[in-house]
Amino acid sequence: MSEIIPGRLWLTSEIEANDPEFVAKCGATMIVTTANNSRGLATVQNRQFPIAENAVSSYSSQFDLITHTIHSHQGPVILHCVAGVNRSATAAIAYLMKQNGKTLKAAYNTVKKCRPQINPSHECMLQLMEYERRLFGTNSVSTNGYRSELSRNRFNR
Repeated sequence: MSEIIPGRLWLTSEIEANDPEFVAKCGATMIVTTANNSRGLATVQNRQFPIAENAVSSYSSQFDLITHTIHSHQGPVILHCVAGVNRSATAAIAYLMKQNGKTLKAAYNTVKKCRPQINPSHECMLQLMEYERRLFGTNSVSTNGYRSELSRNRFNR
C-alpha cells in the first residue's frame, strides 16, 4: 500500500485494490483502475479507464478525465493497474501535476518516494512530458536524459 496524498490517494496493485480489508483500511470510497478487465469491488464506487499495457500511446488523452475523476470524488481514492508500477503510477504523476501544480520532476519524485517500485514506461514518460508542456509551457526534464535526471535527483523536490 502506497499513500501518495495522506488520507486522499493510494497507489497500489490490482490484488490489493480488490482486497476488501485493504480498501477498508484505506477508507476508500472509490477505486480507479487503468487496468483492463479489472473486476472491482461492489462495496465502493468503481471507475475504469482501461489502458492496455502495450497500447499506452493514447494514454495522455485520458489524463484530464482521470485527474478530474479523482479530484471531484469526495472521499479517499485507490488508484491501480495490474502491478501499480506503470500505468497507474503514470496517472498518479499526472494527477499531482494537474491538481497540485507540481512539475513532472517533482511529481515523479513524490510518487517514487511513496512507492519506490514505480517504473513508467518510456512511452508513458514521453506522454507525461507532453502533458507537462501543455500544463506549464516547459519541461522539468529532458527527453533524452530523463531517466538519469530523475534517478540522480531522486527525492529532491
